Amino acid sequence: MSLTLPADVAAKVREMVESGRYSDSGEALREAVDLLEERDRRLEWLRAAIAKSDEQIARGEGIPNTPELLDEIDREVDELIRRGHVPSPDVCP
Repeated sequence: MSLTLPADVAAKVREMVESGRYSDSGEALREAVDLLEERDRRLEWLRAAIAKSDEQIARGEGIPNTPELLDEIDREVDELIRRGHVPSPDVCP
């Protein structure tokens, strides 16, 4: 396959290779494609989670977001961390 990259993208790839971060342009582009695929997987997961929560809200299963609720969640998380539980990366920024 032959690709023609925009000049700015080609310059960035060349810079990455010249800096030693990547052995060649193919390696840099493979890494970029892998990152895009990961981003797409995470985006799909997020869209599915939003759709699920929209369905729950439509069924009246929602919980109002209040300062008190957030305080309660913070307390529960703090307690779990004190017990040695590691929070899921799905719920942590």
